[in-house]
Amino acid sequence: MVERLQSIGRHFPAATKPNAPVRVAVTGAAGAIGSFLCNFIAQGRMFGPYQKVILQLIELPAADKVL
Repeated sequence: MVERLQSIGRHFPAATKPNAPVRVAVTGAAGAIGSFLCNFIAQGRMFGPYQKVILQLIELPAADKVL
């Protein structure tokens, strides 16, 4: 898949040695902006495509059903 994206002009940095996972806490994760931000981080657009991420979603108890 990386080769296909590179052929259409997308750049992916070369894979390096594995780093320790980054722990990210997202407050308000059940809202529109929070859910978009979680998707953005999980796709590798914030820390790079080869960085492992641990997402911690924080929300008020009233929004637990949405999460």
